[in-house]
Amino acid sequence: AWIGIPAVGLVGLLLLSRGQARLGWRLLLSAAACLLIAKLLVAAIPMLGGFDTTPGDLRNTFVSLDDLPRNVRLFFECILALFGANPFGLEVTAFDTAIVIIHLTLMIFLIWVIWRMARTAAREPDTLKLLLLSALILNLCAFVFSTTPRDLGSARYLPTLTIFGPLLAGLCWYDVGIPAKPLWRAMPIIAAAFLIPFGRQMLSPIPELQERAGLAPAHPREVIEFLEANQLTEGYGSYWSAGIFTALSDGKLKVRPVAAGPEGKLVPLEWQSARQWYKMKNARFLIFKDDSFQVNSWTAIRTWGYPMDRTEIDGYIIFRWPRPLDLAEGAVTPH
Repeated sequence: AWIGIPAVGLVGLLLLSRGQARLGWRLLLSAAACLLIAKLLVAAIPMLGGFDTTPGDLRNTFVSLDDLPRNVRLFFECILALFGANPFGLEVTAFDTAIVIIHLTLMIFLIWVIWRMARTAAREPDTLKLLLLSALILNLCAFVFSTTPRDLGSARYLPTLTIFGPLLAGLCWYDVGIPAKPLWRAMPIIAAAFLIPFGRQMLSPIPELQERAGLAPAHPREVIEFLEANQLTEGYGSYWSAGIFTALSDGKLKVRPVAAGPEGKLVPLEWQSARQWYKMKNARFLIFKDDSFQVNSWTAIRTWGYPMDRTEIDGYIIFRWPRPLDLAEGAVTPH
């Protein structure tokens, strides 16, 4: 809805302004039809027994003027992160720095080709190039001028840059007068610069799995057996804990993700979850380890009072209450 459909409509208007009425109207009608089909499918999912969608999933607004500089900085940081091209803070003579510099050179080349393409876009007869360029520009503008960017993890909201950017460069490099021979010579160097880091990551433990508490439990069966032995089959958990133990128990344990709401009390985390998940009659425990979305001892006690006991297994903290637990009103829906 944010990238594809507006781009099709925008190119349709551009073609109409050029006098290409037939193709322009076809694109405008296609955009309208795609939007209608998308809305109908989203409405049909819960009617067919699927998930209810959270109202206002896309709660993005225009960024405030005070936060715009932060968005611009994050925009450049996210671009460097996407291409693995951030040389800042690296040792000048290190081998890894040389790899990053090659990535940076390729990134600058892609941006330069896209910029040259954008300058002549109004006269470009190729509809495919116009569609790719429109989607790319709309995605970048939506990122910079909305409340989407929060941290480097927001880089995933720039999918067109790493997908449509190289496609445009491949379609347009010959239009800007670059001989093919230098590109063929550079290709083995560029390929090595991307394959070497990839090979290293494949042959070594993933740092994120080691550093991010709760993402990879060492002894999940111990936690599952404890919960089952104490008839704790329904309860709540932090984002990672809830998903992990619900999946590893094949659904025998129903652990629903929660988050701290505005008042510091735990509420449903309506992100990759469904409202009907929270209709439990015997939820009597909370499990957490990673403190994601501020699920911790303080928010648990503020929501339900002091638990009757506290158990720690494999680094996971399990609070138990003697009564079924009700969540506070409201919900958290992250961007």
